[in-house]
Amino acid sequence: MAGTPMRELPQGITEEQLATYRKMTPDERLSLTLQMTSDYTAWLRSQPPEVAEQFFAELRRDRELSRESLIRGLYGSQPLHREE
Repeated sequence: MAGTPMRELPQGITEEQLATYRKMTPDERLSLTLQMTSDYTAWLRSQPPEVAEQFFAELRRDRELSRESLIRGLYGSQPLHREE
C-alpha cells in the first residue's frame, strides 16, 4: 500500500510467501491454518515435554512482542495506564 510504513517481516517469511498469502481467499487461509495446526500438533506430540514447553514459551514471547508492537503503533510513546 502506498504511504504505509515498511514493517519488518516475521522471521522466516519471504516477500514471495507474503505476496502469495495476501492473494489467498479467506477459505484458503483457513485451510492453511488448519493444516499447519494439524502438522504442529502431530510434531509436538512426537517431541519430549521439554521441546513442547520451549515451543510454547517462544510462542508466548512472540505473541507478547506482537502485542507490544501493536500498542506502540496505536499509542506511540504515550504511557499506558494499567490497573492491576
